[in-house]
Amino acid sequence: MNRIRALSPLLLFVPIACSQQSSSEVLSQHLKTVHSWTATAQMVAESWTQGSVPQRYAKQTLEKTQQEIAKETESLFNELPQTRSQFAPSLQQLQQTIQQLSIAVEQSEKAAIAAPLKQLIIEEQQLQTLIRAQGTSP
Repeated sequence: MNRIRALSPLLLFVPIACSQQSSSEVLSQHLKTVHSWTATAQMVAESWTQGSVPQRYAKQTLEKTQQEIAKETESLFNELPQTRSQFAPSLQQLQQTIQQLSIAVEQSEKAAIAAPLKQLIIEEQQLQTLIRAQGTSP
């Protein structure tokens, strides 16, 4: 019984030590999440353009995508403030592109979705490159 009491404070530190990630792992995790949401936006925009999903679903999904990417970006910059200068411009551009997709869907302008969708594909490829540079695949 005394041994357990003596060891119990040490047991509190075991999960903490095991759960700490390197900066590279944290960055990679955030980039993968942003990449996943970017792929979701791309799929729903393409599906809406083809008439495979209703306008309401596409709009809701794109809005949720914007929220989640903003939340992930904020978490990244809070956890790794040094990444802000490197990643803020591209993540802001990504959010603007998804906003343009959302506006096109909201206004039911399928022709207006082509340019931001093309831009989104480029941005998604750039995210893949960044993730690979961190040493893991998306």
